[in-house]
Amino acid sequence: VLRADGDNFEPRAYDVYCPKIIGWRFEFRDKATESRCIVEIMKRTQRTDIPLNLSEWFDIASGLLRNKLYQFRYDYQWKIAIQEERIEWLEWRLNQILNPILSIIKSIWKKEDYNNIISYFKERQKEIKEERKFSFEGMIFAIIQEKENMNYPNVYYKHILGDLKEMDSSSQMNPRKLWNLLKQHEIKTIRRNDWFVVPIRENRIQLDRAYKQYDIQSSIKKEDIDSIFS
Repeated sequence: VLRADGDNFEPRAYDVYCPKIIGWRFEFRDKATESRCIVEIMKRTQRTDIPLNLSEWFDIASGLLRNKLYQFRYDYQWKIAIQEERIEWLEWRLNQILNPILSIIKSIWKKEDYNNIISYFKERQKEIKEERKFSFEGMIFAIIQEKENMNYPNVYYKHILGDLKEMDSSSQMNPRKLWNLLKQHEIKTIRRNDWFVVPIRENRIQLDRAYKQYDIQSSIKKEDIDSIFS
């Protein structure tokens, strides 16, 4: 983790050693960072038993909790080893986060804990897929699939950008950005006269992979997009 230190704010790298709890008011701008976190969106509480000001008991209780965590570390430091277990239906990144947690649960076996954590990650994966589906990238691939279902052999950039603008008028997507996005997914584009097009047949494998990634089973309807952005 890089931090700007000292009077001159010189960058310095730190080893974080262990998981961290990060409090944040907004989503990460960088989705690659957020995908490495277990995200919990805090909601306004309706409880009335929480004091307006933290008392001395808060410091005592938090100290007791820290001591329990330290004791756990001393008791199990040399008893827990990472056990490779890949959940087939879970995405690679979530598998990477889940693996150390399952290793701890298996060392201190409680079936209820195992089932609870699997249920959490199943729900988290569902949320991620929904977010992807209604992202600009997801909408673009839904448009391409819709054209494919209409037996278009090639999908023109102008049609993609036009349909995207109808779905969301705030879209700033342009041909250059679209080309970069498709390139990230290894999708080839060709030039026909003065127009750029996505050939369906030549990109069959790449498009199927993108449809799966963005969980596009059928075309996204405009009314579905309107309900998301309203």
